[in-house]
Amino acid sequence: MTLRGALANLCAAGALAACLAGPVGAQPVYPPGWHPPPPPPYEVAPRPPGAAYVWAPGHWSWDGYHYHWVHGRYVWRHTGWHHWVDGHWGVVYNQWRWIPGHWS
Repeated sequence: MTLRGALANLCAAGALAACLAGPVGAQPVYPPGWHPPPPPPYEVAPRPPGAAYVWAPGHWSWDGYHYHWVHGRYVWRHTGWHHWVDGHWGVVYNQWRWIPGHWS
């Protein structure tokens, strides 16, 4: 993934988080000890195993105390599903949640 693509994904995640945040001025509830994830490390996607695969970039996973890096992987493109939405952190019901990557 290029830097431009990574920045586009980051902007899209921020826009989604803003949309899910609810009324203006509402502050998300942070779990005890929670803090925003660090920036993702640089990750190079290996050669795809085939034309039917799409790269899903790595992400930080929160275990309640620390973040742990989950490496990116290739996901198989299902018939009729053409757009991969990367996983991202977003506000759901006024709480920060990891929203897994999915096909749309």
